[in-house]
Amino acid sequence: MTVEIPEDLKEEDNPTYEVVERVIIKANHIKGMKGAEAMIVGAYDTTAYEISYTPTIGGPRVKNHKWLIQEEIKDAGEEMLQPGQK
Repeated sequence: MTVEIPEDLKEEDNPTYEVVERVIIKANHIKGMKGAEAMIVGAYDTTAYEISYTPTIGGPRVKNHKWLIQEEIKDAGEEMLQPGQK
């Protein structure tokens, strides 16, 4: 699996988990995820958001999607977005 990393994403200087460290996932927002083993492949200094959005290709509103990072939001700038901000 290839993940596209935004060019302006800064690596974390003091990550909680080191690259190549193995961890057990506690999150459960994808079926089968909770309890799975994962390997850390990168640690970055960013802000992650849980968002709700209406797809541009149509379809129902997606509520509480996890996760979107600051650098993926068009024209977000560097300041953290506030709850409820559009």
